[in-house]
Amino acid sequence: MVGAFAVIQRYLRSQVIPFPYLVEKTKAFRIQEATIQDPTVKAKLGELIGCLQVGDKRLNDSSLNKHDRFITKNNDGFFDSSGKFIADFMADGMHIRHFHIGYNKPTNDQLVYALFNANQITLLAIGRHSDMYIESKNNPIFSVLESELPTVAEAFCPVMKGVSASHENAPLSTRRQ
Repeated sequence: MVGAFAVIQRYLRSQVIPFPYLVEKTKAFRIQEATIQDPTVKAKLGELIGCLQVGDKRLNDSSLNKHDRFITKNNDGFFDSSGKFIADFMADGMHIRHFHIGYNKPTNDQLVYALFNANQITLLAIGRHSDMYIESKNNPIFSVLESELPTVAEAFCPVMKGVSASHENAPLSTRRQ
């Protein structure tokens, strides 16, 4: 059985503390951002960045309609339909959150993956829900961590199976470039 501490911890980690953040972008994110053609998605990304920069409380508001919110209504659901506790490895283990900026299908929206570190947020990549799993082909999150933020990658994922075709089980610090 999952203790109350785990539920409280998950709730707190699912929230964005509403204060102004310094927003930085990885090179990969900038490239992806430049290729966005949908004006609605582009506007939503701009709105997200603005909300992060001022600490807008809308970042945590799942009650807004789906085109106005950045998180889903099930963001504060901590148990699946069978009663099992849902762990969010990205948020809990790595301090990486995702925000919805485009709605294509109910389960594979366009997302912005962001790394939180104190009062700084680094926008890592634009992807889909399916990209958050390390087994995903061409996983943009882990690729960005490995190529642009190697110390973060090494701290959280000393072995990232499936990210690199060569030396796939080797620690990042031992891989050849």
